[in-house]
Amino acid sequence: MKTFLLVLTAIFVTFQAMVMASVTVSDLRCEHLTNPLGIDTPVPRLS
Repeated sequence: MKTFLLVLTAIFVTFQAMVMASVTVSDLRCEHLTNPLGIDTPVPRLS
C-alpha cells in the first residue's frame, strides 16, 4: 500500500510539473496601464 501511494504521488507531481510548464503570463496591467512609469496608489490594482 505504501509503494502504491508513493508511485501515485510521483505520477501526480510529474503531471503537475508538466501542466505548470505550459502556463504563460501575458497582458499584465497595473492600474489599467500596460507599462506604467510610476504608481502613486498605496494599494495598486493588478490585472
